[in-house]
Amino acid sequence: MIEPIIINKTTLSVKKILHNTITHVNHNLQLSRKNTRFTKGQTLFLEVAVRILLETHERFNFKTYMQYSHISHDSFRQYVKQLRPYLDITRSKPRFYSLKNIILPHDYLGNITLDRMEVGKKIDDLLQSLESQPAKIHDIRLKFDSNIHSFLLNLPTREVNEKNNQFIQDISEHIGNPHITVKLQISPKNVQVIIGCTSRPIVYDLFGVNDLSAILGKISGILTALSGFDPKLELPPTNLWVLTHYHFGRDSIEEFSGDMFHYTFDNFKDGLIRYYSKRLHGKTTVRVEQIQTPKFSMREMLVKIMDQGGIQKT
Repeated sequence: MIEPIIINKTTLSVKKILHNTITHVNHNLQLSRKNTRFTKGQTLFLEVAVRILLETHERFNFKTYMQYSHISHDSFRQYVKQLRPYLDITRSKPRFYSLKNIILPHDYLGNITLDRMEVGKKIDDLLQSLESQPAKIHDIRLKFDSNIHSFLLNLPTREVNEKNNQFIQDISEHIGNPHITVKLQISPKNVQVIIGCTSRPIVYDLFGVNDLSAILGKISGILTALSGFDPKLELPPTNLWVLTHYHFGRDSIEEFSGDMFHYTFDNFKDGLIRYYSKRLHGKTTVRVEQIQTPKFSMREMLVKIMDQGGIQKT
């Protein structure tokens, strides 16, 4: 593994830092030096990028780059496209750029601790206040094995998708909560449950698990009804349904009055981290979240929370 370079602490030259990035990417992509020869223009583009990072300790965009090198916007876009594997690009609007295997002072490191996130004094105070807020989850996905697909094939009112042989069923109206949406993706061997609750996320504690279990109980009853209450239906208990995906984070209590923003960082250790402003219940709040893919059952999640005293720790 090629160790990442902490840009504000390194004493390496521009060429050595660039060599580190190229070696890191080539190693991950299993490329040889013969397959990664750069043109003179590409090399110059990357060297200027390293110089910007060394001098500013911040990501750059086209306007920043123009202060260091006279280049047209079209040329900038072409180099970004050609050198994308070596660039670390935010998913924010506008986009900002760094190089792979380089750590900047404001980049996210570790679990959801917010002391290094700075996007201006206005939202920094709100980000710090998020640490005291309860952790919550939304955009939840679960999966389990079932033979319900075979029962739906016999129903004339159900149409299967010919491309993937799935039944897609929106059962939100049967859940009884206007803040929750539920969609089922029913395949021949399994079922995926997609729960949307971004406006009212579920608290990640014992009470939240109880609320989520109640929702799953309703979903289980709906699936049983869809099968015509056939005793041959194979449907596991909801505590064995496997969590495969959710957004884990916190919302601010105080209202944010600045411009709307959305930043995403692809952290090499913990995956995608997002923090952004969002309109909720008539006011603008700040949310920080991490996309997690746990692959453990509801029962295992309950055990984890109980082991941590009933509250999810970060």
